[in-house]
Amino acid sequence: MSNIKVKYSIYGKLSLPIVVVLGGISANHKVMGHEGWWGNIVGEYKSIDIRKFCVISIDYYSGVSSPRLNNTLISSYDQANLVKKLLDYLNINLIHAFIGSSYGGMVALAFGELYSNFTKRLICICAAHKNSIKSIALREVQRNIVKLTSLSKEGVALARSLAMIGYRGEEEFEERFSTEPKIHNGRTHFEVSHYLNHNGRKFANNFDTNKYLNLSNSIDIHRINPKKIKSNTLLIAMNSDQLVPIKLMKELQKSISAPCHFQEIPSKFGHDGFLLEHEKIGNLIQQFLRKEKNNDS
Repeated sequence: MSNIKVKYSIYGKLSLPIVVVLGGISANHKVMGHEGWWGNIVGEYKSIDIRKFCVISIDYYSGVSSPRLNNTLISSYDQANLVKKLLDYLNINLIHAFIGSSYGGMVALAFGELYSNFTKRLICICAAHKNSIKSIALREVQRNIVKLTSLSKEGVALARSLAMIGYRGEEEFEERFSTEPKIHNGRTHFEVSHYLNHNGRKFANNFDTNKYLNLSNSIDIHRINPKKIKSNTLLIAMNSDQLVPIKLMKELQKSISAPCHFQEIPSKFGHDGFLLEHEKIGNLIQQFLRKEKNNDS
């Protein structure tokens, strides 16, 4: 992976304590501001305050981009090594924290295993040391949809629509959408159908087909050894997460060798709570970073 080029962002001064932040597979290096996927948490006077911390984020490596070529197996270890190469390039020899959500949480755990001496602390949100069988099964169906539709954007949109059902919580869907059908030209239409189709098309228009397949595979093959993690760790879980169940994250907590704190957030948003429960997550992150920073000598 020595010749790989990826985009990255730096928010704040490099002289400040370094915090690496990564999100889900649809996230990019833009974390803060209007275009940022975590702008409610990262910024001046936010939970991760760039007046006090330097935040670094990076795009994921997604392998080959041509659908004519075979899919490339990329592991969370590969992504962790790529982050390390960037930090080496920036002459950073210690990071204050590595914060990852969803796929980013998997990369954070992989980084914590490989580079514990380089990492003071980890914050892992909605991710574990391995995947649940249900989540693997759902992604297998999603990839098959893409392949059966000749790797088309329409296939990616349909696969993403299916994924959205697993990302969001059942309670939210029941509260948000009406079960009353609308009849048009002899066909039934539901509010939830419009929501799923809209988000599927939006994702497909901004995401390369092969990138989707490769990163989906990368999620499924993720498996790390938590016993090798020596960094002080905070795990944050959503109680309604269908993809990364509480049971799996508690199993992770028991396996990590270092002090590991577990926080369960009551949320109706399911796995996507890592994007939507910004106030609750932000408070937990702020407390953990402040407490740990004050304990540093």
